[in-house]
Amino acid sequence: MNKKHTIVATVFLSGVLVTFGIFELVGPSAALAGAVDVQNEQSQAANAKLLQRMNQLESRLTAIEQRGPTTSSSTGSPGMTVPTTLSNTVLALQSAVASLESRVNQLVAEVATLQQGQQAQQAALQKLQTQFASLPKPVYSYCKDSHTLASSKGQVWACDPYICQGTACLKQCGMVSDCAMPNVCNQNGACIAPPNN
Repeated sequence: MNKKHTIVATVFLSGVLVTFGIFELVGPSAALAGAVDVQNEQSQAANAKLLQRMNQLESRLTAIEQRGPTTSSSTGSPGMTVPTTLSNTVLALQSAVASLESRVNQLVAEVATLQQGQQAQQAALQKLQTQFASLPKPVYSYCKDSHTLASSKGQVWACDPYICQGTACLKQCGMVSDCAMPNVCNQNGACIAPPNN
C-alpha cells in the first residue's frame, strides 16, 4: 500500500499566511516513509529558523517606526530621507543664511543713502563754487620788485625815484634806502638824483 506524505511549510508574517511549498512524496515502503519523516523534521526546523528571522525583522521594523518620522532632504535625491536632527540643522543654517542676506540688504540700503547724501553735498559745493566764481574779483596791489607796483588786473606802475613797500609806492623818504638807486634822500624828505661832483 502506497503512503502519501504531504509537507506544507507555512508561516505567519504580519497576520498574512504565507505558503512556502507543498511537497508530495509517494513510497512503497516504510523506509521511504521514514526518509520522508526525516525530511519533514528538517523542513520544520528550517521553517522555525525562517520564522525566527522574520520575527527579528518585524521587531526591527517596529523599532524604526517608533523612532519617529524622517524628513525629506531638500538637497538629496528624490526618495532619500535624513534624520530629523540633521533636518533641523539644515533649517538652522538656512535661517542663518536668510538673516545674513537680510543684513546685507540693510547695509546696501544704508550705503545707497550715504551715497545720496554725498551727491547732495557735492551738488551744494558746486553751487557755492559757481556763486563764488560769479562774484566780482577784488582788485589789489603788490610790489612786483623793489621799485615797481603791480595790481591784480595786471597793471604796473614805476615807483621811481622811491621804492615800492608793502602795497604802495613811498611818497617820501627818511633815509637813502627809501629811494630807488641811485637816488638819494635830501633834507626835505624827497628822493632826488645824486648831485654831480
